[in-house]
Parts: sequence; structure tokens; C-alpha cells
Amino acid sequence: TAEKLRPKFPNGVPHGNEIIYAFDTGDIFAATKPIFTDGDRAFSHTFSDYWFNFSRTGEPFAKGAPSWPAHSARADRTMVFGNEKIAAERRFMRARLNAMIGLTAIVGAIFTPK
Repeated sequence: TAEKLRPKFPNGVPHGNEIIYAFDTGDIFAATKPIFTDGDRAFSHTFSDYWFNFSRTGEPFAKGAPSWPAHSARADRTMVFGNEKIAAERRFMRARLNAMIGLTAIVGAIFTPK
């Protein structure tokens, strides 16, 4: 989310708001063009570099940015694109993920025909 809109979304980016960063279109999208900052532009360039390099080479990377580690169930690392930093974090939102997995199992058991 654009820097000026972040106070409205303290818990993260609403679904779909990452698209202007993935395609680096914040300066042409009507809703963000007037409020896009230099910080937004720098983040957008880096984020889109990860996406486009992944589509070209199969490896997500951006020049001068942290490396994106390959998935490994043992390492349990997730690339996090935050307001202040981009980094691979261990066990990112693990408690939330475990709760959702448990909830899915309960709901599945309730609604699965016997």
C-alpha cells in the first residue's frame, strides 16, 4: 500500500493492492498517481524486479536487494515485503498458519458427507 495510505491499513495490504507494485504502475494508476512517493517508487521497482526476474529466469531476485531463498520445509522461511524492510523471515506468521490449518480440518470434518 502507498505510504500515505498505510495508516488506513495497519494490519497489512488488502488483497490486490500489491498489483501496482508487481507491475510497477503506481505512477500511472489513477488512484495512486497523485500520492505515490519516492519511497513507493523505490519499493515498487524492487518488488517488480523480483517478479519479472522470476518470470524470465525462474529465480526471484532484484539487484541490490536481499536474496529470496528457495523453499525448504526444514528451513520454513518466507520472503516478507514490509514497510521498513524486505527480508526472509523464519516461521513467519506460523501461529496464524497453524490456526488456519486446524480450522480448515474442523470445518472439513463438519461438512464432509459421511
